[in-house]
Amino acid sequence: MSYDSFARGPFPAGVRTILATDEARGARSLPIEAWYPATGAHDGQDVDAAMRDRYELLPGFPPVDQEAVREAAPRAGRYPLVAFSHGFGGHRRQTTFLCSHLASHGYVVAAVDHTGNTIVDMMRMMLEAQSGGRMPDPLVALRQFIELRPAELLQQSLRFD
Repeated sequence: MSYDSFARGPFPAGVRTILATDEARGARSLPIEAWYPATGAHDGQDVDAAMRDRYELLPGFPPVDQEAVREAAPRAGRYPLVAFSHGFGGHRRQTTFLCSHLASHGYVVAAVDHTGNTIVDMMRMMLEAQSGGRMPDPLVALRQFIELRPAELLQQSLRFD
């Protein structure tokens, strides 16, 4: 039997949100989305439209769904970790199709919202600028994002037991 990386894996995918705090940088809130292999009790639920997770990607927009079960019981064992970092003005849930797919193949995927650099943050900044507010210096903001991103990804550890 050959392995097909494009086919859904043998495990149902679970997902949960973890709220971490970056104490080293002024107690910034760091929402993390984690996808992981779930127990067999959730077989088929992650692909069932009536049972899979629904979430609000942007405030005020219709909810979207993903092929994962919210707060599913994690499958016992140790799994490789994939750290997902969204692009400028992105969001931790922007690539749920890939993250839930990897979880179905036996990976744990952690995606952090880079606070201050998400799509919601960028929309707020644009609205403030249109209302006469001052835009931050782009070079200062860029230096800050470059400094913070690796630390935000590396400092988090995930345990589900």
